[in-house]
Amino acid sequence: RVPLRACLRASSPGHPASRPGASPSASAIARPPTKIRGVPRFGQRVVCASAPPGSLADMQVTLVSVDVTPGDEEDFASESIANALASVEEPDNCRFDVLRAVEDPSKFLLVEIYKTESGPAAHKETDHYAQWRENVQDMMATPRSARKYVPVYPWPGLWGTAAASRRARVPDSSAAAAAADDSELIEKASTFLTLDASAADADSLGAAYANADALGAGFDIDSLIDSFGDTKVITHVHVSCVPGTENAFAEASTANAASSVLEPGNLRFDVLNAADDPRAFLLVEVYDSPEAAAAHKQTPHYLEWRKEVQDMMAEPRKAITYVARFPEDPGAWKMRLSEA
Repeated sequence: RVPLRACLRASSPGHPASRPGASPSASAIARPPTKIRGVPRFGQRVVCASAPPGSLADMQVTLVSVDVTPGDEEDFASESIANALASVEEPDNCRFDVLRAVEDPSKFLLVEIYKTESGPAAHKETDHYAQWRENVQDMMATPRSARKYVPVYPWPGLWGTAAASRRARVPDSSAAAAAADDSELIEKASTFLTLDASAADADSLGAAYANADALGAGFDIDSLIDSFGDTKVITHVHVSCVPGTENAFAEASTANAASSVLEPGNLRFDVLNAADDPRAFLLVEVYDSPEAAAAHKQTPHYLEWRKEVQDMMAEPRKAITYVARFPEDPGAWKMRLSEA
C-alpha cells in the first residue's frame, strides 16, 4: 500500500517539483492503479489516488484584493456579484467567487479561476468586466492588487466549469434527476479514489462529528452569518515554508486535502502555490457550518498534517475567514467533476 503523498510527488503539473528546474528524481515516482472502487464513505481515509488526465499547469488562478471605501461596501458587492454572474458563463471560467472578510467588511477578495491562460485575457475584453471596472473605480480606497497562484489540489477534472458554478437551486420536480446525476458523478470519482480506513479511524472521525457542538463552543457563530443568513465558513490559510520544504509541504497538504473533502460538512479544500514565491502556499477550506469546520480540527488526517508540517513553517500560519457574497448556494461550492 503506497501512501497518498508518495503517489503525488511530481505527478501533478501544479506540484512545485514539476516546475522547470525541479529535481528529476521526483518525477520518477509512478502512480499506482486504483485498487478499490466504491462510493467514498464517511470515516474512510484516502490512502492512494491517481489523478485524472488534464493539466493544472494550464489553469490560471488569480486572487484580487480590494479595500473598499467605508460606506460603499454594499454597492461594491452588488456590482461585483453582477460581474461574477456574467463571468461564470464565460466558456473558459471555472470559478468566480466574491468574498468579504469577516473581521473587516471593507475588505473584499475576488477569486478568479480559468482553465487556460486565454481565459483571463478574454474576460478583460467582456462588456461586463468593463462595466464593473467603471462602476467600482471610485469605490476603492486603494488600488486593487492581484496575486497569481498555481493549483496543487484538486486534481484536473475536479474543478468544475461555469455550469457547475451556477447558483440556481434544483427545482423539486428535477430532484430525482439531480440525484441520479450525483450518483453518476460519485461513481466516476470512485475510479480514481483508493480508500482505506481502519475501524479506529472511522470511530475517531465519527466521534469528532458527534461532538461538533462542543468543539464549536469557541466559535463566534453570529459573526460568521451575514445579512443573507450564510452559515458557510470559508477560511484562507496562508503559509510560508522554510526553504527546501516546499515539496514535502505540498505532499502533506494534498494528502490532508484529499481526505478532508470526504468529510460530510466539507465543500472544498484547495491547495494553491503562489506563482511568484514557491515557499508561499494558500489552503482554501470551505465548510457548510462552523460545527463542521471545528470537527475538521479533530480528524486524524488533520492532526497528522499539523504534526508533520509544524517544522516546515517559516512563521506561524495566518488564517482569514470570509463570508461568501457569491455564490451563496452550497451546491455551487462543492468540489465536483468537470463537465468537459
